[in-house]
Amino acid sequence: MRAYPTVLFLSALALIGYLLLPQLSIRWQPSNGTATLRISYAWAGANPEALEQQVTAPLEAAFALVTDVEKIASVSRQGQGSITLDVRRDADGDFVRFNVASQIRRLYPQLPPGLSYPVIDYAPADNEDQTESPVLTYALSGPAEATELYRYASEDLAPRLSLVPGLNRLAVSGGNRLHWRIALRPQAMAAAGLSADALQAFLQTYFARQGLGFLHEGTEQLYAFLAESQSADSLTAADWRAIPIPSPRGRQLRLGDLASVAELPLPATSHYRINGQNSVRLLAFANNNANRLALSNDLRTCVRALSNTLRPGYTLRLEDDATGYLRAELAKTRQRTVLSLGILLLFVLLAYRSWRRLGVVLYSLAVNLGLAFGLYWLLGVELNLYAFAGIAVSFGIMIDNVIIAIDGLRRPGGGPVAPAIIGATLTTLASLSVIWFLSEELRIQLFELARVMAINLSTSVLVALTLVPGLERKSSGSQAAALPAPPDAAAPARYERLLGFLLRFRKTVLFLTILAFGIPIWWLPRQVEGWTLYNDTIGSDFYQDQLRPPLNKILGGSFRLFSYYVYEGSGYRPPEETHLYVNAALPDGATLEQLNDVMLRVEAYLGRFSDRIEQFTTQVYSGQNARLEISFPDNGRDGFPYTLKNRLTAYAVNFGGVKWNIYGVGQSFSNDSYNSPSFSAITLRGYNQAGLDAQAAKLAEMLLAHPRIQEVNTDANLNWWEKDRYQYLLSVQQPALARQRLAINDLRSALAWFDQNQQPDFYLRSGVPVALVAENTQGYDRWRLENWSVPQDSGQLHFPTLAKLEKRIAPQALHKEDQQYLRLVTYEYLGSARFGVIHRDACLDTLRAAMPLGFTAEVSQYTYHSEARQLSGLMGLAIVLIFLICAILFESLRQAFNIVLLIPISCIGIFLTFYLFNVRLDQGGYTSFLLVTGLAVNGLILIVNEFNHLRKQYPAWPETRLYALAVRHKATPIVLTVLSTSAGLFPFLLGGRNEVFWHALAAGTIGGLFFSLLVMAVISPAFFLRRSRPALNPDLESGAT
Repeated sequence: MRAYPTVLFLSALALIGYLLLPQLSIRWQPSNGTATLRISYAWAGANPEALEQQVTAPLEAAFALVTDVEKIASVSRQGQGSITLDVRRDADGDFVRFNVASQIRRLYPQLPPGLSYPVIDYAPADNEDQTESPVLTYALSGPAEATELYRYASEDLAPRLSLVPGLNRLAVSGGNRLHWRIALRPQAMAAAGLSADALQAFLQTYFARQGLGFLHEGTEQLYAFLAESQSADSLTAADWRAIPIPSPRGRQLRLGDLASVAELPLPATSHYRINGQNSVRLLAFANNNANRLALSNDLRTCVRALSNTLRPGYTLRLEDDATGYLRAELAKTRQRTVLSLGILLLFVLLAYRSWRRLGVVLYSLAVNLGLAFGLYWLLGVELNLYAFAGIAVSFGIMIDNVIIAIDGLRRPGGGPVAPAIIGATLTTLASLSVIWFLSEELRIQLFELARVMAINLSTSVLVALTLVPGLERKSSGSQAAALPAPPDAAAPARYERLLGFLLRFRKTVLFLTILAFGIPIWWLPRQVEGWTLYNDTIGSDFYQDQLRPPLNKILGGSFRLFSYYVYEGSGYRPPEETHLYVNAALPDGATLEQLNDVMLRVEAYLGRFSDRIEQFTTQVYSGQNARLEISFPDNGRDGFPYTLKNRLTAYAVNFGGVKWNIYGVGQSFSNDSYNSPSFSAITLRGYNQAGLDAQAAKLAEMLLAHPRIQEVNTDANLNWWEKDRYQYLLSVQQPALARQRLAINDLRSALAWFDQNQQPDFYLRSGVPVALVAENTQGYDRWRLENWSVPQDSGQLHFPTLAKLEKRIAPQALHKEDQQYLRLVTYEYLGSARFGVIHRDACLDTLRAAMPLGFTAEVSQYTYHSEARQLSGLMGLAIVLIFLICAILFESLRQAFNIVLLIPISCIGIFLTFYLFNVRLDQGGYTSFLLVTGLAVNGLILIVNEFNHLRKQYPAWPETRLYALAVRHKATPIVLTVLSTSAGLFPFLLGGRNEVFWHALAAGTIGGLFFSLLVMAVISPAFFLRRSRPALNPDLESGAT
């Protein structure tokens, strides 16, 4: 291959990759990677069953025919429903949306009358969770009342900012529109013979614009309207009170005789405050897959341009930027990456003592990154925390491949390096491939890491095998490259004698290696039912009390230290800014303002710690849903979040009737039984609702057979934000109504006064809302209703004799996934969780054995340890893949087997690193196991490849000498590989053990790689080599160099 065209072509492709870099999506947390469409609809008065059968099911069947839809989930509630469609990652979301809209248009005429037209929008992940946070928050101030500021923000500013790409919605909080509130007097209305519905109909007609027809003037057609007696825009309260109202009893009334009128802000439907201050704010929410940094920059640019056109005295001030933490973390990651790269290049310079070779390595790395960036854009890679981790780890591997290629060019008589580079790369890719077999939760987290490393390693092989030889030829000409000074010639001889010693005591080395790793005898159960010999020996009291503790320590090795002192304290840690969250809920029936009063008291309490708190944000959505989010300066490194959490927990106990959930740091606090540690949940799926009810009843019967389970809920809410809702059922006594000559409509009109709805009843032509309410809504409670008596035209309406109220639980929402009904069965086991799991699993096994086709049952609880065990099991799959690759590469099952034995032994280094340095095991630690699985064998592949090459050249030499010489030839690239990879990860240790993901990833990988050097030099030969024999031709010994 010609050098110049190759270098020029790859350099041009790399340049294109750098130009595409700004187009990449950047996030801190990984997204699910798919577009999510949500179709919402409403059908007033419909119960969940009717809505599901007549609307949801037909729509789901139609959407199932749309291509590129991966998953269909639906929720049918009282009077409303929604369907969520997960679109394939590589599909065009807009095209899928068009197909969905076409299906709705085709099906809507066949749906029940009264159903609203289904609305399609892009939904964020977990769209039912109302706790999404805005990307940017702007505060609007000016010389005007809050209502005018709110109107200006809603009608003028929001539409001008809503066209920014990536923006999901722009909300305005802290105020509300003015409306006319007409407070009706029930007694005056009854005396006039008017109902609220009749008065509303008259007022709507009074302000309606009535058409008289149209006229023709030449070619023009003119419409004629009846002139309004008074413009609705200039109405005053006195004008409203003067409106004449016709009475059915012939009296001429004014509206002021029947009601009081006032212009007031609309009642709040939610509250949003920052640091306890309520002001008019614009809240910008991002799309699920939007680049939040780009959206933040675009919004800032639009606001700066908009600031010049604001009304005089009006200002928009940035109050909160949720991307600040992301920017800080990216800057920190960028600094560490630059430091890592600098350390790597310094190692290369010290190893080769040549600026020219440093230039070759640096240019090769630059081309490699450029090619990778181009593939990132082409494959739609999302740069998040885990992707940056893949890039950081890839730096060392990319430089390693360049170093190995350069080392092969320096030794023309050595073995070919291409098989070793390709084989080492394939083993690393094999260890990463198991990520595709993980559960959805872990796969989403590590998916981009695997893709980034796969792309980087693939391009590094291309660069090492094509670009590096071209650069070497162009930079060195025809002269051979100067080699560094050879090592001490006696070193291979001494190492050969060490190998001979190890082979003489091979069994001892193998035994000590097994002890160092550990034999997990602590996993042995105390008793095995039906096995008398086991129970009399291992299960005896003497063994369990006297022998087991010391044997566990002696035989447990590093694995016992890791299991006892590291793994038990492990868990998933979200890679985000330290926040403290306070969720509060009042019982069903409580109002928004009642819960808001509670949150105001909590905010006043937090005000005492204003010097230790950076910001707290309060969001109150209803009387059953409020959330307070607290952030801290310097990410809470001083430990104050833990102190504040304990103080908030103690403070929350003072509120009776409020359900609290306080979490974020430490052990979470909750007084809700749903969050109890012994709470268990089982999800049932089935194609038939009635059959699912029967299966849930059977499961409940089996669970209740245990005396430690007192109650089982067979129809629990599937999501934590869904609460049990209650409703009052009105039982009408028809004979009593007939005796008093009353109709149902008479009863309905009387009950209208108890309607607590504060929303507008109609709108004027100018868009101003008008609400008709009872004069004293607070007085219309249940006691007054049950003792209500009001005169009617046909008689006296006395409620207790006509109807009865009963409080019942409202119908639960119906959930479906892929057209399967879902049912959640929950219960609480009063005892040891271990025995509770045994009973649960036994009940599930019995239920599954008798379940008909189309029904399934599974435990719905998610534990990070179960995911970790799954990851450990998939490491075995990675080892099998590496074994197959090595067997094909070396055409030897024995050599491949000996290579994969290095992997679990190298894990001793990870075990000891986490134990000795007190490293917290999180998702970064588990990722380090996967990386070491692939990286630890790379050095041994180089040695075995060189060993096979030397054995062909010197077939009479003993294997110990061949191995020693192979180690001498490959010592430099192997040591540089480990040092460069470790040096590349070292800066990520500087953040301390509290650094999420990075610290555990760097510590585990460095520990495993350094221990792999000891394994390659000392332990692996005991597995790999046969007993040495004398050379057949002593003259060949002079060929050793």
